[in-house]
Amino acid sequence: MLALLDEVAAGDEVEITKHGRTVARLVPATGPHALKGSLTGVAMTSAEDEDLFTTGEVWELA
Repeated sequence: MLALLDEVAAGDEVEITKHGRTVARLVPATGPHALKGSLTGVAMTSAEDEDLFTTGEVWELA
C-alpha cells in the first residue's frame, strides 16, 4: 500500500480493481489540502550551509 501512495505522491493516478472492475481510484491531492508545495515561502534555514556541515574543529592528517 505504501508503494501505491509513493506513486500517487509522484503525481500518478492509481486504480484499484476487484474482479476486473475499478472499485477505487487514488489521485494526488490538490488545492489547500495538498502537502506538495504547502510550505513554499514559509520554511527557511537560518544557518549557512558551511555551518550545517562542519564541526568547527581543525583536523590534521597524520
